[in-house]
Amino acid sequence: MGSAFSASFRSTVGILAGDSGSPGFWNFFASDLVFVPHPEDISIGGRRVMNIEQADDGAMFSGPLGLQAHLDVYGPWASRKGLLVNIPKTKAMAFGKLPSTLPVFTILGRPIEWTNEHKYLGVTFTSSRADIFSQHYTEKEKSARRTANVMFTLKKYFGDLPPREGVLIYKSRIDPHLTFGAEVTVDVANSGSHLLEKVQVAYLRHLLSVQKRSMHVVVFTETGILPLPYRRIMFVLRYLQRILDLGEHRIPVWCLEANVDLWLMGKPCWLGDIAIVLRRLGFSETELSLESLLNPEHVDMLVNAVPKKGREWALTQISSSSRLQLMEDRWEQLRSGQKSSDCLIFRSYLLTRIRDHRIALTRLLTASHGLGVERGRWVKMQNSSIHVPRAFRLCRLCRDDVEDEMHVLFVCTDGELDQLRVAFLAEVWNRFPALRHASSTPMSLFHTLLSYPDLVPRLARFVFDACQVVEKTPMYLHPGTT
Repeated sequence: MGSAFSASFRSTVGILAGDSGSPGFWNFFASDLVFVPHPEDISIGGRRVMNIEQADDGAMFSGPLGLQAHLDVYGPWASRKGLLVNIPKTKAMAFGKLPSTLPVFTILGRPIEWTNEHKYLGVTFTSSRADIFSQHYTEKEKSARRTANVMFTLKKYFGDLPPREGVLIYKSRIDPHLTFGAEVTVDVANSGSHLLEKVQVAYLRHLLSVQKRSMHVVVFTETGILPLPYRRIMFVLRYLQRILDLGEHRIPVWCLEANVDLWLMGKPCWLGDIAIVLRRLGFSETELSLESLLNPEHVDMLVNAVPKKGREWALTQISSSSRLQLMEDRWEQLRSGQKSSDCLIFRSYLLTRIRDHRIALTRLLTASHGLGVERGRWVKMQNSSIHVPRAFRLCRLCRDDVEDEMHVLFVCTDGELDQLRVAFLAEVWNRFPALRHASSTPMSLFHTLLSYPDLVPRLARFVFDACQVVEKTPMYLHPGTT
């Protein structure tokens, strides 16, 4: 232990890969790998770091002469220990300014290939771009999108994918790709993180069967999934928590000390990137000081505050959009019988068994339907770039008012719609007489009906039938529109 060694002994049994004793035995096995310090070696937090090892995956750091010196130690050591160095998988990378001529590195007499892109422990590093993780974002986006596409391709074989099961698949199969390496790849550059966000939104839109024109926020308010920027920064903060709890002899602690030095010099660093992202998500300057980020209790507070910031963002998106009026002032009845006004929660109406009815209700709530109030946004006034004003998007059946959701469900005087409405409300009053006088406006009535799990399937059917009646007639185009 430490600088003391036991007598040599022979092990003929071996250990299982992944066994709980495997890391410890490997550390014993590799404990005699000792590199000779070289002047070109890098220093982190005032400590020399020549190599890192993750089981049989290793990396070395130094200048040209120092790196070759370490390779001359590693090659013979591996041979002596009965290990085979995989030369084709061994690569050399240069970070920073390149020399006019790249040196030739060899291990056991064989040359090592140069590359500007390599994957280590699942994270792809790039040396030819300002953002060394840019290719990592691209590869994880492809992996996540490929998995998402496979899920929906399988629908041809097993039919409808219910939202509850789709959310479970997202959390277990897609989210791991979207968050892999998030602890170190802080999303300070929007270009990479936007690639991942597009996959998240596209999958959830497909799952809910809402259109591409729908607002991003609706896929989160209906499924309870936290938007990716908030989820990824939570991985970073939890990793920071872990580092703050480590002993001084650990490399991550040295890296944190080096970050403090860079912060004080006003240079870019991992801690600084964390502050930039949190500031972007709505945290104040006083919450993001260096002293705060190095305080374990404050970091724990930040971890708990990030989901709240996500909810604040969602509420702001809803309240500031005229398209999402149906989502305001909603509450969800939990299994415990309590009411929840949480804006990021899986909605019980998504458990409606009949697919067409569920989709009709989902599209009505998320402004992804075919009613005039929404489709009129896509139509422009004649000889103008201005879209049709809301007041001109009249009901195609009665032309008495704007063809919005509440008008179609509870106000329109069309005969067929009125028959559907009368039959629906008669059934509701019969089952729940107290609801007859519980609401004073169509909107409050709709929210009340939506909050009763026993009524949701019937409400979804009513919405489906009403939309079918409306969409049989072409949309009304006000004179002056194209």
